Amino acid sequence: MITPRFYQQESHDLAIKWVKQNSEPCLLDLPMGAGKSIIVAMIAQTMHKLSNGKNVLCLCPNKELTQQNYDKYISIGEKASIYCASIGKSFRNPVVFGTEQSLYAVDKKESEKLGCEF
Repeated sequence: MITPRFYQQESHDLAIKWVKQNSEPCLLDLPMGAGKSIIVAMIAQTMHKLSNGKNVLCLCPNKELTQQNYDKYISIGEKASIYCASIGKSFRNPVVFGTEQSLYAVDKKESEKLGCEF
């Protein structure tokens, strides 16, 4: 289990507060080495819990960040899936880490499993 640093916890808390109070997107501007993957994992975990178990999709620009964010989510004691053409494709768990390019190619049958269309 990972214990977040104070600024990671603060970033998480501010993002969740924003999402609860706004319908506009939220942007966190964090420097290199701030532990963004841990913050992403914490936000995904909280969003899954706040939504009463609905699916959470975390999009990443490339396979390396997809794998990194997935690994951090697993390290906080949660289960997740990866949907990335070069790593693997699964919607088995309610929290999914994937690349936009791979998810763009999701067929209708697979998107119905998620309860949405891409």
